[in-house]
Amino acid sequence: AYTAPRNPLEQLLADIFQELLNLDRVGIHDNFFDLGGHSLLAVRLSTRIETSLGLVVPLTAVFRGPTVAQLAGEIGANQVTGNAGVVVPLQVSGPLAPLFCLPGLGGHAFGLMKLARKLGNRRPVYGLQPHSIEAQGEALDRLEDIARTHIDAMRTVQPQGPYHLAGFSVGGLIAFEMAQQLTREGEQVALLALLDTYSPTYSPVLPFVVRLGLHLQELWNRPWGEAIEYCRQRLKARATRIRRLVLREEDRPIDGAGSLAAAIHRTAVAMRRAIRSYKPRKYDGSIIMFTAQKTPQWLGSRYDDPLLGWGQFAAGPTEVVGVPGAHLDILEYPAVIDLAKAIRERLDALETSASTSTASGSPCRPFPEP
Repeated sequence: AYTAPRNPLEQLLADIFQELLNLDRVGIHDNFFDLGGHSLLAVRLSTRIETSLGLVVPLTAVFRGPTVAQLAGEIGANQVTGNAGVVVPLQVSGPLAPLFCLPGLGGHAFGLMKLARKLGNRRPVYGLQPHSIEAQGEALDRLEDIARTHIDAMRTVQPQGPYHLAGFSVGGLIAFEMAQQLTREGEQVALLALLDTYSPTYSPVLPFVVRLGLHLQELWNRPWGEAIEYCRQRLKARATRIRRLVLREEDRPIDGAGSLAAAIHRTAVAMRRAIRSYKPRKYDGSIIMFTAQKTPQWLGSRYDDPLLGWGQFAAGPTEVVGVPGAHLDILEYPAVIDLAKAIRERLDALETSASTSTASGSPCRPFPEP
């Protein structure tokens, strides 16, 4: 039932909820995420509160108190200054070994919340995020260093393997480097799941001559008016890309952004530098690829490698699992349901295999208690 705001702070938060969620009315016990909120909107929520109250509200506080009443209580009790750190508990119940998940570029671990919920409650799920997302510290710009900080933080939860790692997009690169470092240290990585992660060396762009032919074919099949507009749009897009490349616009600070948005942008800038300089080496273990079945329809590009460029870096077995939807869809409903089911099936198979090995007397390190 609808419960109206009881004080000016709750009224302010309710108004912000309504604006961001495009709703006519929000009660103080309505859940931001149940009403359609997601991690990107949560960042905007934090920015709006900072603008209105002059108070930085980290995403941790939003996910800890997703209703107007709860968030107002956190703000009133001055609890909003907490930092989530590198390890973010997404789902902490269950007797099985935990799964550690990594978000995409500049992402906050809470963007993985829907995946964690759909994985069930038999296995804890922890997010691993860059330390600079909510802190005001310097963002790391070497993938090897980022992976090392993630490993050190992960070991505070699970001191030894076998480890289960899953990374979305850029997070898959970090998970891959973590697996490399862990195996060199003699640890076992039972699961390395790359969630629609492209290899740094994979380029879907076709050769220039082929792309030119495709554009000429497009022009030939269009009326003169449409052909001229097509050329104008293509030249405009090319000029924009050149300007961004020359001026490094993506690396510039965001004017007028809140502290949280600025921290996420700063982290994304450093992460892009890390990706450009990363030189992956061949991995001796197995990889499971969870790839979005709907690929971008960009003229002059092709996505015909099911391994997304990882074939040359995988010495062990590689499995490819298709997930409905496009790249950004697979962590959202309804695609995340299929993704969680597929990951859960692979984890269950690993559990069965480990139990069989133990029962037959084969040496097998037991899963640690979370």
